[in-house]
Amino acid sequence: MAYSVVPVDIVRHRDALLALWADHTYDPRKNAGAMDRFNWLYGSPERSCTWIAIETSSHAVIGACSVFRANRRVDGRLVKAGVMNLFMIDAKHRTGAAALALQRALTAGCHEAGFDVVLIKLSFHRMPVFIRGGFKRVGTVHKWRRWLDGDDAGDSPRRTGSCRREIISAADARFDQLLQTAMFPGRNTGETTSEYLNWRYTGFRDNYRYYCLLHQDDGRLLGYVVYHRMNEGAIVADISCETLCGPTIDELLGGFSEAMRTDGCAWISVAYLGHPSFEECLRRLEFQPMKSTKDRPLLAYADASLSEEIRNSLFESRNWFFVGDQTAILLAESVWRNGPLITETALQTDGIAP
Repeated sequence: MAYSVVPVDIVRHRDALLALWADHTYDPRKNAGAMDRFNWLYGSPERSCTWIAIETSSHAVIGACSVFRANRRVDGRLVKAGVMNLFMIDAKHRTGAAALALQRALTAGCHEAGFDVVLIKLSFHRMPVFIRGGFKRVGTVHKWRRWLDGDDAGDSPRRTGSCRREIISAADARFDQLLQTAMFPGRNTGETTSEYLNWRYTGFRDNYRYYCLLHQDDGRLLGYVVYHRMNEGAIVADISCETLCGPTIDELLGGFSEAMRTDGCAWISVAYLGHPSFEECLRRLEFQPMKSTKDRPLLAYADASLSEEIRNSLFESRNWFFVGDQTAILLAESVWRNGPLITETALQTDGIAP
């Protein structure tokens, strides 16, 4: 079969996209949480881009892939980046040709669309087709969990005299101030402005929250954890701190653990790829690596317009500070209460359909 790939026209292709979502994830017409994200993804053309695959003989839409904005700082330099999500191919067309056509359209058009780096987190058995499409492996995102049993969540050293804590529902100017002061030479971190954070996380029924560590005297933001609740636990979506190792990050995660235990959580999970120093921090705070079946490779496509120095840094996993749940826009049925249960496969691959 032959396929053509074109940028989405949401007015023309809305019904086809709704049908693809219903087949591969949730049906937005029946699930309000999914409809929130559907409108978010396709309603912000300046922050996302979608390509659709069309079977040329029937003119049927048989696949789609989307990239949403998630800029990075690589060695202190801003890089226009995005996350690929919701890579969907109709079951009758999963011979490889349709998937490769979508990927090649993306890699050929991503620079013009404003993305010089595209990231994707998926399962290991789906890697080969993306490698063929021009992606390279950055490393493996490992999942960690801390059980909040009894009173042990507050056992880590506290600096209660110099810090205070609050949980808020939206990012503000303090987050921009932290971003300007938290510069990490040689590290690959997110460009998480307050505007971006609020666009990415705030105002959805997913009920994301921001746990904040503040300086006691001047109220300066020292670090934060973006999270949402699921069943008896809390899932970390993103983390930022004035330092990525040492007492402040220990205080941030230790205080977050204490707050979640107080809120009735039995566990916290965080997925991470990057320098081992942060994994040492997790171990100090009694996080334990989950079984390897929870691991996911992170791949990246780097446009040829980037310098060799930046490309080399992108593919050195030790340079990264990457919290893996920032790639997810589809949440579990226990979070999106109404609608059918999303499949475990789709949950584990951030919406990359089999």
